[in-house]
Amino acid sequence: MERNKIKVYKVMILAFVFIFSSFSYTISSKEYNLNDGGDGEINYWAIIAGWGGNPHQEPCVNREIRMLKRILSLYGWNDSNLYILQNEQAKKEAIFASFIWLDDMAVDEDDVVFIFFSFHGSHKEDQPPLDEPNNMDGFLVPFDFEFEIQENGILDDELGAALDTVVSQNVIVVVESCHAGEMIDGTQDLCGDGRVILTSSTEEEASSFLYRKVIGLFPYYIIKGLRGLADKDHNGWISAEELFRYAERRTIFQSYISSFLLGMQFNGQHPQIYDGWPSEENNSEDLNILNLKYN
Repeated sequence: MERNKIKVYKVMILAFVFIFSSFSYTISSKEYNLNDGGDGEINYWAIIAGWGGNPHQEPCVNREIRMLKRILSLYGWNDSNLYILQNEQAKKEAIFASFIWLDDMAVDEDDVVFIFFSFHGSHKEDQPPLDEPNNMDGFLVPFDFEFEIQENGILDDELGAALDTVVSQNVIVVVESCHAGEMIDGTQDLCGDGRVILTSSTEEEASSFLYRKVIGLFPYYIIKGLRGLADKDHNGWISAEELFRYAERRTIFQSYISSFLLGMQFNGQHPQIYDGWPSEENNSEDLNILNLKYN
């Protein structure tokens, strides 16, 4: 009789655990608000790469990278899930190798991937495939860029092709560079389903630094937003869209003030967003990327 009671208790406990686990998973899936698929286990990955191009700007990029790494580590990213390329490490081949790393690490559809690039940027005549409305391809300047002949830049088309290899359907890319808007204006660029792309400026604008803080202007507000200030709906999550809304107007305002005080000009910097999440056809929801309740 006692053995039968013990068996009944075991069955009840197992049933309770099963029901509770299923209930918890349902809540978590809804709370994450992510594209599903994959293995059902959500992992967080990041590629952070940057190079200032000269001794005056390198401290700014280094600070951006250091602060981003600290925030992501604080809110759930394992150090082993961070792929960081800084200064002389940020060569063209190494940057493209970071996308191979995501594949090697078996990143799947329901994982979250955060990509941050901080480089000089420029544009040149549209290269095949011809896809740019303004007939100009944008490119980033890696460490091994050949300035004299203007070669070995990372074209927006090349970066778009690399991004197409990422299986995750929950991707945010932040591009800090001059002419950063070139990364999202062509049909072969970074745009696609399951992605949100944030650029620091339009295709025609420069991106400036916040000199008193020794940091890029747009990354400064991106980082402040990630610390919690962008959570305007107070749900404990920072979404890619919330992050843009927080950084956009502050970057615009500060860029006009800085250009006037430093050069008696009145030139603004206007961040841009491409929102293809959860799909290009239906982007009414927000992509949650950082759980403030984790810490």
